[in-house]
Amino acid sequence: MALGSTNRRSACRTRATTRGLAVALVAAAATLGLATTATAQSGFTDTASSIHRADIETLTAKGLFEGTECADEQFCPNKPAKRWAVAVWLVRALDGGDPPPLDESRFTDVDDEWWLPHVERLAQLGVTAGCRTEPRASFRTWCAETGVRREVAEAALAHTAGAVERAYQRSDLLAARRALMDDWARVLVSAIPRSRRHDTTPQLAIMRDKSRARGPSTRQ
Repeated sequence: MALGSTNRRSACRTRATTRGLAVALVAAAATLGLATTATAQSGFTDTASSIHRADIETLTAKGLFEGTECADEQFCPNKPAKRWAVAVWLVRALDGGDPPPLDESRFTDVDDEWWLPHVERLAQLGVTAGCRTEPRASFRTWCAETGVRREVAEAALAHTAGAVERAYQRSDLLAARRALMDDWARVLVSAIPRSRRHDTTPQLAIMRDKSRARGPSTRQ
């Protein structure tokens, strides 16, 4: 598609997921795996009790969050994460740094933003195509087509079950969601050309070993 085309899509820059869940997805997509313990201090004052603390600290040490903080010394793990911020995190995780500057994008709502190159790079990698193929919709469709249990898929998207269902089903399905995110990470990584994976084989092996250590998959 020519960048000057009048058929440009929107990147839906203001749509969001939670910053904590986005971090878990970025860690998985970067083939870092889910850290089991916090090994470094992030400098954030509001992540000590977060379930995503280890991932936040791991990715902070890699410089992924520079320029995307929600406030001074705060990460706000339970607040919404804008799509543009997640694009910055993903590109830095997958490419190992920021992309070259750009002045134009295929998307209509990212012009004149410092993170325009990140959104464009994510589109080049095939991870996003704008609002017509949203990441959440792609994920949910993939879950349906691969036999993921409905309740696990809905929990992964932070959707709330009905009152009657919540009264009887009280599990957070954490182990099942972790296994699901491992599988989804492999789908994302497989879409990236091998020449751009930065030798992910060792990291994928680590992820596989961690999955085995958790025991049989809870997706069945």
